[in-house]
Amino acid sequence: MPRQFVVSLVGTKDDLVDLREVIKESLITKGYSTLAFDDPGYPYMPGVDPAKRSVDLATLPDVMLLVLDKRYGSRQANRLSVTENEWQRATDNNVAVVPCVRNKALEEFNQWSKTGGTWLPRYVDDVDLLKLIGQVRSSTYLLVFDDAVDLVVQLDKKMRSLTPFMLRRLAQATQQTARNKRTVTVIDQYLSLGDVFDRSLYVTPPYALLSGKTSGHGLEQDVANSLESHQNMIVTGAPGIGKSTALISSLCGRAASTAAQSVPIQLYVDCQFLSTNDFVTVESLVARLFVTALDKTTWPHFDPNDPNLRVELFFDAMDEAIGDPATVQNLMAGSPVWHWAPHLLACRRDFLSRALAEPRISGRYQRIAELQPWTIDHIRLYVERRFVGDVDTVRRLKSTFENSEIVRRLASNVVGLVMLCSLDDFTSVDNAAMLYQAFLEKWIDREAHRANISMKDPELMLATWREIAWQMFIRGRNGSIESSSLPDMFGRFDERRRVTGSPVIQSLLAIKTIGNQSVIAGFIHASIHEYLIAAEVVQRLKGSVSDAAEALKQDTWYEVNEFAQELSSKWNDADCLSVLKVLLDVYQMNLGVNRPEVILARNKACYYVGRLGRQSAGVSADAFDFLNKVWQQERSAFVRQSIGFARSIAGLPGAAKEFIDEMQNDKELDSLNRGYHLAYYGDTKGQVPPYRDLGEGSWQQTRRELVNRLRQQSAAKRNSRLVDLYTLRRFLEDRIETTTEEEGAVIKAIMSDLASYPIEVRSPLDTECRRVIAR
Repeated sequence: MPRQFVVSLVGTKDDLVDLREVIKESLITKGYSTLAFDDPGYPYMPGVDPAKRSVDLATLPDVMLLVLDKRYGSRQANRLSVTENEWQRATDNNVAVVPCVRNKALEEFNQWSKTGGTWLPRYVDDVDLLKLIGQVRSSTYLLVFDDAVDLVVQLDKKMRSLTPFMLRRLAQATQQTARNKRTVTVIDQYLSLGDVFDRSLYVTPPYALLSGKTSGHGLEQDVANSLESHQNMIVTGAPGIGKSTALISSLCGRAASTAAQSVPIQLYVDCQFLSTNDFVTVESLVARLFVTALDKTTWPHFDPNDPNLRVELFFDAMDEAIGDPATVQNLMAGSPVWHWAPHLLACRRDFLSRALAEPRISGRYQRIAELQPWTIDHIRLYVERRFVGDVDTVRRLKSTFENSEIVRRLASNVVGLVMLCSLDDFTSVDNAAMLYQAFLEKWIDREAHRANISMKDPELMLATWREIAWQMFIRGRNGSIESSSLPDMFGRFDERRRVTGSPVIQSLLAIKTIGNQSVIAGFIHASIHEYLIAAEVVQRLKGSVSDAAEALKQDTWYEVNEFAQELSSKWNDADCLSVLKVLLDVYQMNLGVNRPEVILARNKACYYVGRLGRQSAGVSADAFDFLNKVWQQERSAFVRQSIGFARSIAGLPGAAKEFIDEMQNDKELDSLNRGYHLAYYGDTKGQVPPYRDLGEGSWQQTRRELVNRLRQQSAAKRNSRLVDLYTLRRFLEDRIETTTEEEGAVIKAIMSDLASYPIEVRSPLDTECRRVIAR
């Protein structure tokens, strides 16, 4: 349970005699916890002088009510009273002190001060008390009272005025949380993001403003300009491109530049550890931040409409908020959170495209910055900073990045770059999945060495991570689990159960401790989580029919599918034959059953059969015979869409034309084809299959990917050219949009190359190209 804010009552026993109970009752009613030396639960220690103990405990409360009335109090060895020592200790430790001075005592201080200290007080018993009053009288929180009733009335207002102070304390805690985030920036050193910034390892990323004006002085200045103008801004980009790091760098820079003025207050919000309920109101969001950052209940006097509050919010990983993406989007549209304060929001492109399709959201953001792939100059700069002084390593890495197109492509993504730099040898790495595999093996070796563990079976660690990733995935895309329940994911005799508490396993997990509860929200980077899900899918496809069926019934998204494709591309003929048999069994086992998850399993089984047929000559005949057979038999339009696409990509004679003809005569199949593209490329991430496109919503990701496919010249892409053109045209027609100049150029390039295509598709291709250009 989170703790209440603690308010201590400090003053001499006799001065507090008529005030203590009244003050305590008022504070407890408002939701505070009180601490006073005569409380039954006051934490005395046997054998420790009570006066010394009370000074030591002055750092414990959040607020100290320093009551100065008639008596200075007993003195300690330093000749200062216990009360004054308590005050100094609290002040030195950033405890908010509210000096409560009786009016009579303040009047005598004024008289004493006017005479230069020659006048002797009559009410106050010691001149040193007047000197103490002189030290505290300039406090913003000074409270002057006549009696207990007057004190209680004023105290409520004074506690309310402490809200900015408490929000600043909260902000500092959230900012430290951001700086403490673990990073994959290097593997042989255990660095936080704060370390990365402090050691100048951070390279300002390239970016393009999709909307709004740039300052011309970099991303952090654009962020500062937006927030200073009370405008909102988004940082977006592909997975692993550095969105969170850029946001946290901007947060730290902004906090440093405004520290002297103490306003505005920058709050870091890590959405990975939040639920959709936390976004319903400003109060619910701030309450969650107090719990996660300070293990406290909300500051009782917090009021989001307080005119003295100036807040800026930094929302990290909004697309990883725990909950259904559609629900999160609805909350963004309707919750007062998004109107409360200017903010910077980091999210992936697919989440951005869905959010901006909602007019209530799109008009809220004046600047949108998209981080771009790193250029060779950015890559060189990172290598020079990362390996400063190591001339040979810098020369070797620069040469590799400059001369290998595959490696350079992987390095254009920041996570890919830092993973590559962590490996001793990456000559065998030819796709992102292989890079992640090599990186995780290196990570296991490093963490085992750090923990002084003999690592005899690294595969056991990988298998455990895969299962954790998988279990979190099937609980919901952003499902979280309590750390204590982690072993329960595995059977009693499962070897993986034994290693769940290993520091190696724990090192890769994103864990948040709230009070006594430890929660796992995922892995230290979302792309690692996605890779592990894909690795588990591929592993299950190579297993039993029941394992494969379970994997195929789960609706994965674009990034996971891409990793799965790259991993399965390494299967040999024997693997392909084994998996094909399993897939055919899964399809037959689920034939005739119309539950959504079963239809999805058949759909994905056909998708993978098509891939195997193209990948392995040893199974192509059986795979394509199967696709031709089920094309004639399958009644579900959702599954037929997958079969039709698989047959087209495989280049089966007449398959693409046959598929298009059926879509033109079947509105449901046509809608499912577009819906499947939207889901596959992430524009409708989170939608429940079967997918249908109703002609609404963003299709930015899909549009970009379709155009990229039309540019590519691989056999599979050329085989699907006719279907891709048809799909692009139907999107344009349904949304009443026109082709862009870039799209027109790509399509004209296809028309100029028609002679290179088989005779039977030249005419349909030409017709479809002209239809698209005519839009």
